[in-house]
Amino acid sequence: MSFKKFTFGTLITLMFFFLHSFAGISVKVDPQAILFDSTDVGDRSDSKTITVKNTGSSKFVIVDIGMTGDEEDFKIINENCEGSILNKDEECTIEVVFAPKSKGVKAAALDLKIIGDGIKTEEVGLSGVATVGGLLEIDPSKHDFGNVDKGDSKSYVFTIKNKSDEAVEVKEIKLELNDDDFRLNLNGGSNPCATEEFILSSGDSCTVEVIFEPESKGIKTSTLAVKYKLSDTELYSAAILNGSAGDFNTNLLDLKIDPSSHDFGKVEVGDSKSIEISIKNDGDKIIEVKDVKLKLNDDDFKINFNGGSNPCGNDEFTLNPETTCTVELIFEPEDKGKKYTVLMVKYKVDGDTSYNAGLYTGKGTEGGDSGSSIGCNMAVVGNSLPVYLLVPLILWFRRFIRRD
Repeated sequence: MSFKKFTFGTLITLMFFFLHSFAGISVKVDPQAILFDSTDVGDRSDSKTITVKNTGSSKFVIVDIGMTGDEEDFKIINENCEGSILNKDEECTIEVVFAPKSKGVKAAALDLKIIGDGIKTEEVGLSGVATVGGLLEIDPSKHDFGNVDKGDSKSYVFTIKNKSDEAVEVKEIKLELNDDDFRLNLNGGSNPCATEEFILSSGDSCTVEVIFEPESKGIKTSTLAVKYKLSDTELYSAAILNGSAGDFNTNLLDLKIDPSSHDFGKVEVGDSKSIEISIKNDGDKIIEVKDVKLKLNDDDFKINFNGGSNPCGNDEFTLNPETTCTVELIFEPEDKGKKYTVLMVKYKVDGDTSYNAGLYTGKGTEGGDSGSSIGCNMAVVGNSLPVYLLVPLILWFRRFIRRD
């Protein structure tokens, strides 16, 4: 089938065919955290594979794969997930490596944004230690405390051993990255180090204890870091600490976007139309909005954060229960043709991250162009079905066009 024969009427037919079979998102991401072995700066670790599987009965699409944190030290070397529609029992994979560019503790989060019958985000924690030297060993070099309920705790003993032929001067032992959910006990274990500064003779060792006591839900990462000197050279060793607390993949839907769909109709190239969009906290807890942005098309559509009757002001703000702020969405087509965009809002409730989205369409025209439009069809679909169900087919259609 060529693109010329593929009409927007066909697209609408496919939308109804697919969308009526959506019935909820059920996904398994394995593993949910990866602790890479300590890796020297400039080297690359063995690759680790993340599998994403549809464990439910309805289709969904992975609309975006992003990375935050020390993203320059972790690389996706192969993946077949982004933009893929997964049916029941289907899966895709993401292959990741740790390739540190500088010494120290490195941590990042791989975020998967999923849209189907609802909107969901899955997070995979990535962590590793970039080393220089490696003459002082921490055993084990990584430890996963597993899942611990908020308010409970688990502990683990680490051994620090001098593997060199000379005495080393330990200058500091501490937790880096996260000392809220992890605590260090220098007097723990069978042979306590007792202090953070001491001389460790060749072949000798001592122990410390790390306690994981999460203060909030989510994936937690920290590191046990040891700085030391050998022959006046400053070196560094560390162990990665991981754990999780509670149900950290909650699909929150307390934030509402109104309208969640809108067709601007025909707009002459160079002209513009705009609408007011309300972002409302429909729940009973404070919402922290972390990002408001356009996905897929920010050339023909623009956000004005100072627009509307109660402007949000910027892309990060706080909404108290039952409160609302507004943004202005402007459609100003740069050329002829049918246009669409997705307004994506990232937000947190009680530390849990979720997303909501709205779909907006229009058509750019020139000189009174009266070509057929899907504007009314899209409005009918938007009024009868949740807007987030339209996004997977739109994304699929974009990929179809690119392939043609």
